Amino acid sequence: MIFCRIPHPDKLNRLAEINGNHTMNNDQKTLYESDFYSWTKQHAQLIKERRFDKLDLDNLAEEVEDMGLKTFLNSLSL
Repeated sequence: MIFCRIPHPDKLNRLAEINGNHTMNNDQKTLYESDFYSWTKQHAQLIKERRFDKLDLDNLAEEVEDMGLKTFLNSLSL
């Protein structure tokens, strides 16, 4: 089964925003945009190490939502 990421409609606007509540640095943003697989591996490791202050929370939350939606839609097609 092949999954594709379903971007949130506000995705491009949020990526362009600089939010004072972000702990994400420019390297993480660039990694998310340029190498999604490496970004996922990095974030899995950060979670395992409980280094929550280093997480790209906006993109991580969006990816969790997308994963849930894909799982839900897949269950409808069974």
